[in-house]
Amino acid sequence: MSTLQEKLNRIDQIRAKKPGFSDVMDFFEQIFIARDAVLQNVAVADPYPDSHGIAMRLHEGFPLLEKRYFVYDGDVLVSYFHRLLDIVARRNPAGAAAIRARSDSAEELLKNIPPQDIVKALAPFAGESDLMLFLLKECMRPWLERYAERLSPKVGEEQWHEGCCPVCGGFACFAEIFGQENQRRLFCQDCGASWQFPRLQCPFCGIDDHEKLEYFKPDGQPEYRVMLCRACKRYIKTVDFREFSDGLVPEVEHPATLYLDIIARERGYKTEDVLTGLLL
Repeated sequence: MSTLQEKLNRIDQIRAKKPGFSDVMDFFEQIFIARDAVLQNVAVADPYPDSHGIAMRLHEGFPLLEKRYFVYDGDVLVSYFHRLLDIVARRNPAGAAAIRARSDSAEELLKNIPPQDIVKALAPFAGESDLMLFLLKECMRPWLERYAERLSPKVGEEQWHEGCCPVCGGFACFAEIFGQENQRRLFCQDCGASWQFPRLQCPFCGIDDHEKLEYFKPDGQPEYRVMLCRACKRYIKTVDFREFSDGLVPEVEHPATLYLDIIARERGYKTEDVLTGLLL
């Protein structure tokens, strides 16, 4: 995973090249700084003291982090939630105010995350469900990153063949192509972990019928492409690391390529990514 300084450096590069993205980059710069402050005070225990439990879950196709293992400091999490609301209020004052008006419901939800039924949990926030889901996932992110740091090195390439994250089960939000053999790595939207996955296979429905999959590239940007799956009508943005001259920071590339999401949506495709639903 990228460090805070790597993220900030990449944000500065994007601001210089694409001034029109400054507003979005400013927003995520504040999020990354706030998250890093929480990360410095987050410690998690290793839920697998031996490798037997890891091997069993991976063999059965289950991600490693079960709800019972997700332990967090409730006071720190609630404090982070309100800090995030302050940041969001600068970009979306009406949305932040609507959630603040339901702060009792929000704090009740934060006492039991991740919720068993996300649809039911978000019901009190009708009209602002995308924003609340973003806040909920971002509140969990510092702890999930720490678990990913512990668990990702224990996942062998030959042990995991699913399109979801081997650590937390989250959806892939971004991908990269690398190496002489055109290998593909997916990046989790929830914990930041990455894992290898077949290049010509949809990570959402698993189809590998080449006639059902296609890529499109934006003009003048050979480093970026989008994979479209005609079977499930989902897409995933991809960067070709071999064509990428700047330092790759997937968490920054994702909001910096929202124009690709717009093109994919106009073609009738959708994504499971929370961030895209919030910003578009």
